Amino acid sequence: MLDLRIQVQGFPMTLAISAWTESSIEVALERYEEEIVAVDAYLKDQHGPKGGNDKAALIRVLMKGMPPVIVDTSSDDLYLAIDRSARRARKAVDRAIARQRKLLRERPRNPETCIFSPQAA
Repeated sequence: MLDLRIQVQGFPMTLAISAWTESSIEVALERYEEEIVAVDAYLKDQHGPKGGNDKAALIRVLMKGMPPVIVDTSSDDLYLAIDRSARRARKAVDRAIARQRKLLRERPRNPETCIFSPQAA
């Protein structure tokens, strides 16, 4: 279970919005649950009742030993913005973890601690 916090601005939080956000993010990020410390979702109606392409869903994923992953999506439909941000967060987390693993594999080893180095013999 992810540690998920949801904040809204410009409209009231409803059970439907909360459940949709939790479900979308849980499904998108459940594979990386061990690497994730917390997830923050910020939902906003940027222009209030004027309408238009102004519903925003920003998701910030805090991970162990890595910088946070932040994705932001806007749409005229809040639920669509939430889904798109969740999918983009999954892809961004996947890339961040792959990059971290690659760096760890390629990091230079200390020749003094390597069992096959002449200094260790």
